[in-house]
Amino acid sequence: MRKNSGFTVFELLIVIAIAGILTGIAVPNFLSYQSSYRLKGALSTLRGDLYGTKTLAIKRGVQYQVAFTANGYQIQRGNLSTGSTLYTTEITRSFADGYPGVTANTSATANPVFSPKGTVTPVTITLKTSQKSQTITISLAGKIKAN
Repeated sequence: MRKNSGFTVFELLIVIAIAGILTGIAVPNFLSYQSSYRLKGALSTLRGDLYGTKTLAIKRGVQYQVAFTANGYQIQRGNLSTGSTLYTTEITRSFADGYPGVTANTSATANPVFSPKGTVTPVTITLKTSQKSQTITISLAGKIKAN
């Protein structure tokens, strides 16, 4: 009597087909999940930097601005408490480094400028990925709100 051991080719093909179907379902969900967390991470980093910039302006008694570039932003220190004409870059952040696929757009033609009094030029900043977008609104009184 002959003892059969192992799997038949048909059984292996069925297992491979099931694995392929499960992979086809999981990959798009994983990519969406990854994109969503990149957007949340970028939003959290930007919000923290905005609060930090506001604090620096108050603490150091000079204007600070957050200047948006094509792929990120720069935190810049002004030379005066009001009406700064010269800004020196202190921090540069690139979305491509930590949050690939995330871009930022502002609602205003000017960048938000934080004064030593805690006020700021009002602006709405939109962070986008290919699938979602979220906004941060900065009020004149300096309140920073993520939507």
